[in-house]
Amino acid sequence: MLKEFAKAPNEAITYMGAWVQAGVLELNSRNRPVDPGMSERHLAWVGLLLEAQEIVADTRDPDKSDD
Repeated sequence: MLKEFAKAPNEAITYMGAWVQAGVLELNSRNRPVDPGMSERHLAWVGLLLEAQEIVADTRDPDKSDD
């Protein structure tokens, strides 16, 4: 996922949000409680994507400094 969505974090949010929604719908259809941490676990990927995107941008911009 990091490689696939590295340049499109907004698409990753949509993609993972759809998985959260699908999970909630499935749990509801089975009369199972929704895990309150499910959204956070799925959407944590987005934070990793944003970090990866920053790292890639930093390595491509040799003039950027950490001043």
